[in-house]
Amino acid sequence: MYTVVFDQKLKVSKLLSHLPVEYRDLVQYCINAHFTTITEQLRTETHAITSSHLSDFDWKLKLAVSSDKLAVLRQPLLELDLKLQQGETSRCLSVELCKDELKELITVLEGAQKVSQHMKA
Repeated sequence: MYTVVFDQKLKVSKLLSHLPVEYRDLVQYCINAHFTTITEQLRTETHAITSSHLSDFDWKLKLAVSSDKLAVLRQPLLELDLKLQQGETSRCLSVELCKDELKELITVLEGAQKVSQHMKA
């Protein structure tokens, strides 16, 4: 918890660095005083965007051996099926990713996981 708060304060300090010192200190004081309220409001607003959650997933690895542009491609592709649950209804989202897109997705999901863990703390 302390690390999370310290990291957040450091980020806020960097964002406020262009303000004069007296304003910066005042804004920092207000943020610190209302940190819990601000965090809870952000959670509420984020949840209001969508209440869907991942209930299951399946993946398959394919090897694309050719395409209409190249005679020999030999590119691995990941087919990812995500089952999303929203209340009583569920839907399936299918995505096909190349190696670079998969790396980018993993990076984004790891970042989201860190944010989620910080919000829970």
